[in-house]
Amino acid sequence: MDFVQLTEKAELTVTGLYKSLTRPILLYHNIDHVRDVVSACRIICDATGTSLEDRTAVTVAAWWHDVGYLFGGPKDHESRSAEKAAEFLQSVGMHEAFILNVRGCIMATKMPQDPKNDLERIICDADLYHLGTANFRTYTKLIRKEAELYGERPISATEWRASTISLLRNHHYHTEYARMALDAGQAENLGGLLEKKEQQEKKEIQKEEKKKQKEEKKLQKQAANVLKLEVDGASGDQTETISEGKKEKKKDKAKDKDKDKEKDKEKAEKLDKPSRGIETMFRLTSSNHIRMSEMADSKAHIMISVNSIIISVVLSMLVRKIEDYPHLIIPTIILLGVNVVAIIFSVLATRPNISKGTFTKEDVLHKKVNLLFFGNFHGMGLGDYESGVKSMMVDNDYLYSSMIRDIYFLGVVLGKKYKLLRISYTIFMYGIIAAVLAFAVSVYFSKG
Repeated sequence: MDFVQLTEKAELTVTGLYKSLTRPILLYHNIDHVRDVVSACRIICDATGTSLEDRTAVTVAAWWHDVGYLFGGPKDHESRSAEKAAEFLQSVGMHEAFILNVRGCIMATKMPQDPKNDLERIICDADLYHLGTANFRTYTKLIRKEAELYGERPISATEWRASTISLLRNHHYHTEYARMALDAGQAENLGGLLEKKEQQEKKEIQKEEKKKQKEEKKLQKQAANVLKLEVDGASGDQTETISEGKKEKKKDKAKDKDKDKEKDKEKAEKLDKPSRGIETMFRLTSSNHIRMSEMADSKAHIMISVNSIIISVVLSMLVRKIEDYPHLIIPTIILLGVNVVAIIFSVLATRPNISKGTFTKEDVLHKKVNLLFFGNFHGMGLGDYESGVKSMMVDNDYLYSSMIRDIYFLGVVLGKKYKLLRISYTIFMYGIIAAVLAFAVSVYFSKG
């Protein structure tokens, strides 16, 4: 059975299982979710250039990854799904290595995700693809209803929102494509939940304030009644009661003032903290810079590897026969020169540059040092560094300035890297052309 037939067979088998073992409780983990995961796997495989065999393995795993729900509840459903997938693959005669890949992909979807290879990373991102899409709210409502049915208890909106916020904060996509395509959407979805959380907190504060106003009105009525007794002429016991009522009223007012001060203080602290949008901007910008740096290092590694291979081949094969073909000396020198110069610029693009790694208290006081970059503190003691960071944390201007500097200098380093890489690739491109032309000309004149 070829890979295309295997994929079609898996689709037919799984679809048949979901039809014959229909479970109304599966509001989210149903055949629609399975199809979404398969579709996401294909999109990521197309973007990453996955081989046909690996593409088939991860697609088959996607079809089977939630079948365990049909044979039990959510607990350990991955294990049941992997077993059913293995039985299917054995029945169609697939080899053991392929079956192990499919089982590994299915088990990798277990939360918290911990993929070990590229195939497992692809299916993990496909399984949680919806976290970075516009359909996130619709899907999370279905997941909540399904969880309520399985748990046989209602889940409050506050409880579900808190767990979902925790999931979005701790989740990260594993493939480069998913990070580029979905990180921004996930951050937007997280921002929407945090905004709802803030609105809910405001409503609760308003409820508390209304409750406090009712209590104050109640106390005022009690005080009016006590004063009325005093005017009408009460006994000594009544006068004592009035005095005690006044004291209690004063105490309650003092407590209310203390509560108001605490709330004002909390509001002031919230205003002083960086807003969520700014934090998201800094986080995304920094992560994008880091990914661009990783891409630059990868490109430099490719250039170094390619030129090193060419040099080793030329030295091992062509140089030994140069005496028999003297007309190839100049083309060989051109080729080797191009390779060496390209390697030099690629190495310069990846060569680290470390600063002295120390700072003074005056630098912190005058906000001259960026404590977020390791090159500025790697030579300092823990106590001095901790003191400097604490000073920065209480000063928003200093904190913002440090984050801006960190992003700026990351950009400067990236600019230098890509400039050197461009020079390296340009030398390699035109140099190879020149070397090939030199070889062609030398061979032509040697025959003439």
